[in-house]
Amino acid sequence: MKIPQTMLGLFVIGTLVTPFAASVAATPSYNVYLTTQSNGEIEPARKDRKFDCSDVIYLFVESASTDAASGELKAIWTDPAGKDRVTARREFQRGDGGYWSWSGLQLNRPAGASLMQFVDPAAGMSAFIGEWKVQIVVNDRNVSSLTFNVLC
Repeated sequence: MKIPQTMLGLFVIGTLVTPFAASVAATPSYNVYLTTQSNGEIEPARKDRKFDCSDVIYLFVESASTDAASGELKAIWTDPAGKDRVTARREFQRGDGGYWSWSGLQLNRPAGASLMQFVDPAAGMSAFIGEWKVQIVVNDRNVSSLTFNVLC
């Protein structure tokens, strides 16, 4: 059976285009940002990403992709010394216009250091002061990482 030239051209073009289109569509995008709470309200983080030792630092990850519908966020919080302090896992939730998930980091003073905070606000917190990193993993795929500073 002889295949007409026009059919052969369509087959070749379709074969070349289809895998490319599928790979482009398979990469979801994520909006990733840090924030904190002040006076009971969630506030956007300052552009310099500096937080106080007493702040609870929140990571939010948003996506319009349906891949996030059954997805899991894994946030790995790494301290200034390079030690992974917290690894948190949380499922994505359905929200307005897409899906979202979050993680939080709260720094706690060691036992006994609370009494000294009136003299030295950084008492017991020296291991937390400096540049932190949070690695964002969605469905076992590295999506992003953010750095921020903790000051006391």
